[in-house]
Amino acid sequence: MSRKYYIETTHTGRKQWVLPLKRSHSHSHHHHHHSHHHGTEKEYYKVACGEWERLVEKEQELEKSNRALVLERDTLKVALANSQGDTHQYKTVVVPQLQEQLAILRSENHSLRRYIDDVGDRSSKYYQEVERLEGKVKKFECLTGELREENADLKARVKALSKQLEQSLTRRVADLKKELDEEKGHCNSLHTKWKELRDRYTDTLNVLDARTRKMEAYEDILIRRGII
Repeated sequence: MSRKYYIETTHTGRKQWVLPLKRSHSHSHHHHHHSHHHGTEKEYYKVACGEWERLVEKEQELEKSNRALVLERDTLKVALANSQGDTHQYKTVVVPQLQEQLAILRSENHSLRRYIDDVGDRSSKYYQEVERLEGKVKKFECLTGELREENADLKARVKALSKQLEQSLTRRVADLKKELDEEKGHCNSLHTKWKELRDRYTDTLNVLDARTRKMEAYEDILIRRGII
């Protein structure tokens, strides 16, 4: 609250502003036995007009600053209350939901890893079987070539053999060729199955990688917010 100032005329006729003073009770009591002229002493400060204006301006600035500080304090109180509400909501609702999702992702990740391990074992077995069949096919191809060479050599060397013997050799070659074709078909079928397993294995790895990145993102969020 602004103080009251008064105008006083000095003995020289110059006007000046004065600020009344309020003495304490103890001071008045202590000096009650003094002479009368001490009790009638003027209780004010003499202040020049320019100084008074500066004092008034300073007091107005202080009041303005005080009002701004009060407004800022009230605003901060409201912001603090809102922040505490948001924090409570986050801790009681958001964090449990994130933790539940994280637990689900970890369980799915574990299941996918076991599935990948199983698929990898089966894929390895099929690959070994394909290699074994490819080796067998190569042996049959070599054998077929040898038989054809043998057949040609026999034809050249035993032109006098009977037609029945020639047919027997032809049937033998045909049977071997048929068996070879069957083995090739079986090998191709196994190779196709192996490719399918390989593609499924690759797709599973991609899903696992995506889920792992998602889980790491949730973990980063929880770490940044100081939850874990």
